[in-house]
Amino acid sequence: FSPYTMHRLTLTALLLASKYRDDDHNSNRAFAVAGGISLDDLNAAEIEFLFRIGFDLAVPETTFSTYVTSMAEYRTRMLAAAE
Repeated sequence: FSPYTMHRLTLTALLLASKYRDDDHNSNRAFAVAGGISLDDLNAAEIEFLFRIGFDLAVPETTFSTYVTSMAEYRTRMLAAAE
């Protein structure tokens, strides 16, 4: 596991979230360029990601709310620590 792996995973998750949420989304090429990886690598990561999650991109509302709350609390702590 490396920082590159995390970067690739995050980029792939953002790509799929964009496709799931919006009919009019950026192309894989645009995501690859923005993320600094090759289009072939991004396409391969997208396919692997989808198979690993069983092509189920839906997130239950309770799970989503939990993560939103956690991220808001984390942001609050980080801002307070920066003061």
